Amino acid sequence: MTTEEIFLVLLRAGLWGKAEDTGDQEVDWKAIREAAHKLAVTGFIADGIAVQKKAYPGFKTVLEDQKLFIKDVFNIEGTNGKLDQLLASIATLLDSEGLTPVILKGQGLARDYPAPSHRVAGDIDILLDGDDYRKAADILSKKATKLCHEYPRIRHFGMFFGKLEVELHGTINSRMGRRFNGTLEEMQKELFQTKDFRTFDCRGTSVRIPSVEFDATFIFAHIIQHLYDFGLTLKQICDWAMLLHRHRDEIDRDLLKARLERMDILREWQVLGCILTDKLGLPAEELPFHDPACTAKADKLWSAINEYSAKETSIKGAGYLHGKYLNTKNRLSWIAQNISISPRNTARAFLGMIAGGVDSVMHGR
Repeated sequence: MTTEEIFLVLLRAGLWGKAEDTGDQEVDWKAIREAAHKLAVTGFIADGIAVQKKAYPGFKTVLEDQKLFIKDVFNIEGTNGKLDQLLASIATLLDSEGLTPVILKGQGLARDYPAPSHRVAGDIDILLDGDDYRKAADILSKKATKLCHEYPRIRHFGMFFGKLEVELHGTINSRMGRRFNGTLEEMQKELFQTKDFRTFDCRGTSVRIPSVEFDATFIFAHIIQHLYDFGLTLKQICDWAMLLHRHRDEIDRDLLKARLERMDILREWQVLGCILTDKLGLPAEELPFHDPACTAKADKLWSAINEYSAKETSIKGAGYLHGKYLNTKNRLSWIAQNISISPRNTARAFLGMIAGGVDSVMHGR
């Protein structure tokens, strides 16, 4: 087995709790750990090691590398604990002010995993409808330790509480054009009008997250934005896989298909879906609209994801101007690699990226 094949065995073991026989296989643990860090799945790989060792005691591991993974998991758990604590306090505060915050992605999606605290943590994204966005921005900005530039056009405002980032969203719009955004706007309006929220317990606080029907489209729509603009992480694809798996019997496939077709991203769903089935081990029957004919394009995209992650890592440590140059170069390279999936959506994303860049320059960002 190659190092990539061993990596995927460990990832699948971590996601599903099922071991695979790798035989008497030597493992390049340094390469495995580096890939796990780059692709933001270190916690899942660590879980996979434990599953493999339990099922196959002869699975070769190195004690020092095991200790490094244990240290990684400890750090991931610590960050998740701090994020949960901050999330609970913010939710309590905004609720007490009569607002209706809804948590997107992140800490809510983590609950779909066997070990939620082992998902590499990011920031806290909060969706607020109507006047709630401005009110929440006024309330939280007074307590934040650092404020980021606000994007009034799309109602996006980031801030830091220590090292933890919170992003407020008044819309879930993207750079993918009116057709794409129109569907997202309809979904947001319906979500808040019907109050079709789920909740989860976060340190004793009931926190709202969107309905399964909302997330079935939105999580993939967010992946599409990264597919055509910023580049994907494997963690995002794992999030999508776990959502489809955990809620496989709740998703209205007819509604989902209608939304994907309206947004013109059904083909992307089928291509990316083959990564879920072929690489991550999601059962094909749990992937709506599965099309195995997309495997070749999925393999090409899988290679691009790994290559892009390596390029992003190389930017760290570069100077400001050189970093900007490398970032732009990497984005254009990423877009060019994936143009065959949908030339039309590639063009939409490229125009959106230019418009966003012009907007940033005009506002001094």
